[in-house]
Amino acid sequence: MCMARLDIKIKLVTKSTKKKDPYLRLPVPLVAVIRIDGRHTHSLESADALRLLRGTASTRETFIGYFNDGMGIGEARKLHESKLCVQENGLMLLANGAINPLARTVQHWHCVWRATSFGGGAIDPLAKLEQKAPLYAAQGTMRIISHEQLTLGSRLGIAL
Repeated sequence: MCMARLDIKIKLVTKSTKKKDPYLRLPVPLVAVIRIDGRHTHSLESADALRLLRGTASTRETFIGYFNDGMGIGEARKLHESKLCVQENGLMLLANGAINPLARTVQHWHCVWRATSFGGGAIDPLAKLEQKAPLYAAQGTMRIISHEQLTLGSRLGIAL
């Protein structure tokens, strides 16, 4: 981790400093100057440093395209890595986290894509089945076996 240097200069507000400094003449004087020096103390071209970069918007859109084409997480990553390998400087591109994101990043993008494409989170299958039970019964595709009390609460015992 790189340490940043923070330099804070607080100006004295007097008649003479107000004459010289336009920032002190403002209705609300700006009495401090803050300088932030954030030099890196490590190489930015190493594989470890490149791996920590965040995925870019274009990389995310590429993966969203893979998901829209019906690919899963693993398949999309393998295809993307194979495309990067055939490009010039392929090994450097593979090490770059902005272009070749971590598996967890791709998994997160997939979860977000799935939620936006197909709706909310996990659905309780028993609750959904209870909700659709009258429809299935009207079609004659199921029969109710019992109304037992289960550990999770009152549920219908249903057999298709």
